[in-house]
Amino acid sequence: MVRPLGGLIMAALLLVLLAGCSNSDRQTPGDAVPSEGAASPEQSNRTESPGGQEAAGDSGNNQGQVEQEAPATGGIALESRKPIHPLGADVMPIGAWVAPPPSGMFGHDNPDYITSDSYRLAKEAGLNIVYGLYERVEIDPAPVLRALDYAHEHGLKYLVSDSAIQAGAEDPELMRFSLDTYSEHPAYLGNLAVDEPASAYFDSLGASHDAFAELDPDKYFYINLLPNYASVNQLFVDKTDETGGLPTATQYRQYLDAYMDKVKPTFISYDYYPLHGTFPALTQGYYDNLSVVRTTASEHGVPFWVFIQSASWNANARLPIRSETFWQVNTALAYGAQGIQYFTFWCPFEDGFTGGMVARNGEKTPIYDDVQEMNRQIAAIDHVLMGARFKGVIVHGESPVPVPEADQLQSYGALAALSGDIPMIAGAFDYDGTQAYYVVNNTIDRDGKATLQWTGEHTIQVVQGAESSRHSGSVLELALAAGEGALVVIRQAEYR
Repeated sequence: MVRPLGGLIMAALLLVLLAGCSNSDRQTPGDAVPSEGAASPEQSNRTESPGGQEAAGDSGNNQGQVEQEAPATGGIALESRKPIHPLGADVMPIGAWVAPPPSGMFGHDNPDYITSDSYRLAKEAGLNIVYGLYERVEIDPAPVLRALDYAHEHGLKYLVSDSAIQAGAEDPELMRFSLDTYSEHPAYLGNLAVDEPASAYFDSLGASHDAFAELDPDKYFYINLLPNYASVNQLFVDKTDETGGLPTATQYRQYLDAYMDKVKPTFISYDYYPLHGTFPALTQGYYDNLSVVRTTASEHGVPFWVFIQSASWNANARLPIRSETFWQVNTALAYGAQGIQYFTFWCPFEDGFTGGMVARNGEKTPIYDDVQEMNRQIAAIDHVLMGARFKGVIVHGESPVPVPEADQLQSYGALAALSGDIPMIAGAFDYDGTQAYYVVNNTIDRDGKATLQWTGEHTIQVVQGAESSRHSGSVLELALAAGEGALVVIRQAEYR
C-alpha cells in the first residue's frame, strides 16, 4: 500500500493531467505554414546481421553538406547524461501510448482490459514497451501492478504513471517511497514524467530527473516534447496557451536547447502528426522537425524517438492507411531515429478519439495489422540501425514535404546514383565501417521502383518486408510499395 496522497502529489497530478492525453491538447498543425525562417509545422524474427564484413575503401566517401563523425547517436560535444539501453544496445524501443485500460473509463461501460490477452495483443503487434496512462499509482497501485505482471508475462516492458516522480525534487523521500512499490518489478522500465511540457517547467523537471536518476539511473525518466507547430506560448509558457503565433526555427531550437541544458535527458522524444486534411495531404514541417531534433540529439550524444500517428482526435486528423503508417516509420528510420512510438495502442476513451491499434471494445483495428507488419521490419533491422552513424540523406525526385538542404548528400560511399520512377529518400549510414542505406518510397500514394547504381561490383544484403536476401553486381533494383523502406548493406566492396 502507498501512503495517503498529500497536496504535493495532487498538484503534480494536475500538471500531468494538463499535459496528458486529451483531444483538445493534442497538437495539430494549423492551416498556415510559417514562411522562410520559421519552423514549419528481447525481439524475435531477426534476420542474419547485415554488414558482417567490412566494406573495403573509404566509407566516408560522401558528397554533400552533412558530416557526422561520431558514436552511433552523435558526438558528445555538449554536457549530457549518457544514453541508457535497458532493452539492450541493439534493440530499438518500439512503444505505444495508452496501455489496456481499467473498467468504467469516463462513464463508459467497458470491462477491465488489464488482462493477459490484452498484453498478448501488444506483444504480437511487435511492441516492446507499453505506456501506462489511465492506471496511476497515486490513485490505486493495484491496476499498475497487474499491468506490470501481464507485461512481464508476455516479455514486455512498462512505463509507469506516478505523480510522485514528477514531485521528486520537492520531496525525494516521497519519490523513493512510491518507487519502492513497483521499481523492483522485472517489467518496470521507467516512469512517464510529463507529455509536451513548456520550457517554463524545465527547471523543476530537471531537478526531479536528478532526484530520479539518483534512485534509478538505468531507468527512463520519460518526457515527450512538443512539435514545431506548437504556438510560442505553448513552447515557453504552458501547453494549454495556444496564443503567440507559430515559432521561428530559432525559437523552436531554443526550446530544444533549454530542454537539453536543464533536464539533461537520456534521449529526446517528440511528436509530430503529419496526417491532416484530405489524403494525400501531408503537413509541410515534417522533415524540418525531424532534422532539428536529430541535430540536437546528435550534438548531445543521445538518441531520438519519434511518435507515429495511429489515431484521430478531431475531424481534421485522419486515420492512417498502410502506406501512411509505413511512410511515417520508414522516413523516421531513414533520418536516424532510434525509437518508434505509436499514438496510440488502445483507443483513448476521451471524446473525439477514434482508431488506435485496438478499439475501445478490445477488437483489433486495421491499423493493428499495418503496425504489426511494420514492426516485423524494424525487428529485422534494428541491430544495424541502433549501431549505425547517420551521415545524411540522399533525395531523389520531388519530395511531398521539403527536405532541409543541409541534410542532403549527393552520394555516399559506393552509391554513385539513386534513381527510379518515384520520389525517394535514402538515409546513409556508417555501420562499423560498412556502408548502409535505408531506401524509402517517399510517397503515400504510389508504388514504384528504385535503382541503386554502385561504383563497382558489390555483394549487397537487402532486408525488405523483414526478409533478407543477397545480391551481387553493380546495379540493384528494388520494388517499393508506397511508404515502404528497405535496408541495403554492402557486404563486400571492390572499388575501381
